[in-house]
Amino acid sequence: MQLNNHKEKPKRLDPTTDTLKSLYLKSGNQCAFPCCQKVMMIGDTRFGQVCHIEDALPGGRWNPTRSNEDNRREDNLMLFCYEHHKITDNVVNYPSEDLKEMKRIHEHRITKGITPTVVEISGDGDVTMYRANISGGAQFKTAGAGKKRIVNLNVEGGKNSHLTEEDFLPPLGDEV
Repeated sequence: MQLNNHKEKPKRLDPTTDTLKSLYLKSGNQCAFPCCQKVMMIGDTRFGQVCHIEDALPGGRWNPTRSNEDNRREDNLMLFCYEHHKITDNVVNYPSEDLKEMKRIHEHRITKGITPTVVEISGDGDVTMYRANISGGAQFKTAGAGKKRIVNLNVEGGKNSHLTEEDFLPPLGDEV
């Protein structure tokens, strides 16, 4: 039997009532996965899943330095919808550091009242964006045959697709 560093047999403890209240409050009643706005609770009915950032049991993202009590603390828990809970079970694609950052950005977005953004550019035409600042769990996607060029793009807390070095222009005033 594997023990944690506190000489405890690892076990999954339920979060305390205060921890659950805080999680739901800080989540804004939304899934913490970037750009997902699925509701976690309606009335007394909970749809959200309380997920461990570092697993409570050996395997996956288990951290033997955490006690059983540590594992049920708010800093190690986040709320996901069922779909995103299953997706983030993939520890290769979603290591604990990425989940911590996802939680930090989500809670920041909620406390600051920032709406998540999905920017999609598609079609065959050429597009140039200047001074794009996309945040709050944003995603930036491009598709189509046209040239997409971006100047001063800053994307916080999301995933970018189809972007290469040649897509980025120098900041305004630096064009040659």
